[in-house]
Amino acid sequence: MISFENYNFEVDPDQTLFVKLETNQTVFKVEKFTFVNGEIHFPIPQEVKTLEMRSKPRFLLTGKKEKTFSLRGVQSGSGNQLLKVKAVDICEDGIGILVSEMNRTYLRHNRILWLTELSGVELKHPILAEVVYLQSYQQGMKASKFREVRAGLKLSGIIPEVVYEQFCHA
Repeated sequence: MISFENYNFEVDPDQTLFVKLETNQTVFKVEKFTFVNGEIHFPIPQEVKTLEMRSKPRFLLTGKKEKTFSLRGVQSGSGNQLLKVKAVDICEDGIGILVSEMNRTYLRHNRILWLTELSGVELKHPILAEVVYLQSYQQGMKASKFREVRAGLKLSGIIPEVVYEQFCHA
């Protein structure tokens, strides 16, 4: 249901309705809906389309050796706290990470962070990273006590090529 505060417009129920949610740029089409008292009612379709937020191809990080990123808050007061996170994927202008559910709050309050290290290799010049995506994540079928959170970070700078290659292929 979508509710409107201002009822001074008309909705034609014979027209197709396109709904865009803020979550992951999700878009779907609704062909049958009702409009009553400023509210649009419709069923959620079985399939929806999500627009890819990445503009560059990503490199999934797999292998026996766990890869990590180190992040530091940019705001005063949080600047001394270093967060070491598990790397999931990387692309030219972004990184995917997994953190514990306990660190979700830290990422919410520190939306802008410094990327300072990739698997033990310290960057000469830290790169600003913005948290653009946070989603609970559970790997496998077993319910775990410790859920993780998947996060996507958009980078404002470029990881040096030598460090990037060493990180991806180590």
